[in-house]
Amino acid sequence: MARTRHSTVANAVQGTQWRVRRCRSQTLRNVVTKLQEIAPPQRAKGPDKPLWRYTLDDYDSSFTSRHTWNLLRKAKHKVLWHNSVWFPQRVPRYSFIVWLAVKDQLSTGTRMRAWGVEQPCVFCRERDESRDHLFFACPFTYSIWSELTSRLLRRKLNPDWSRTLLSLRSPQLTKRDQNLLCMIFQTTLYMVWKRGMAGTTIKVLTRHLFYYGPHLLIEPAADVEAW
Repeated sequence: MARTRHSTVANAVQGTQWRVRRCRSQTLRNVVTKLQEIAPPQRAKGPDKPLWRYTLDDYDSSFTSRHTWNLLRKAKHKVLWHNSVWFPQRVPRYSFIVWLAVKDQLSTGTRMRAWGVEQPCVFCRERDESRDHLFFACPFTYSIWSELTSRLLRRKLNPDWSRTLLSLRSPQLTKRDQNLLCMIFQTTLYMVWKRGMAGTTIKVLTRHLFYYGPHLLIEPAADVEAW
């Protein structure tokens, strides 16, 4: 197995066998065992060509980042909320904040308290500020959410975080209404979080949300019918 750094694969092959020496190291013995599972290259089979792994057993001559990423990452089960966070009409910066909220990774009062920092709800002064409280157990944020979505959600309107997340893709809604609802949801979460962290007054936050929300519901873009 002793080779220089400039050795080629051909230097490690003799006829139709690998040229390997006995070795004491368990690591090297493991390498030899794996190597012997691979057939040595032969001139009769033509020149080498680079192949990219697509799946565990399939290879192709072209490279794609998607297949490479799927091989590198640890795949998990698809979550129910994925198409409420990542959908074609999303605003990326809104989706990112919503994704953090879904994962409960926003720096809310509950998380800040673990670091010794008291952070009450900036809207209602509730001491126990959490993700579920902000969206939408807080009376103020729920009043905005209710005003913006009551015509879409109707009886499904609820301050509970988990129920709200599930209601975004309710089968009782059309595809267009689902997308509109997800857009309003993401806009509301983003504005509540951004304005809350910036110390924006309730009056300013209300003005921002009631500007964006009704425009989505009452004056949708011309291509909305194609969704």
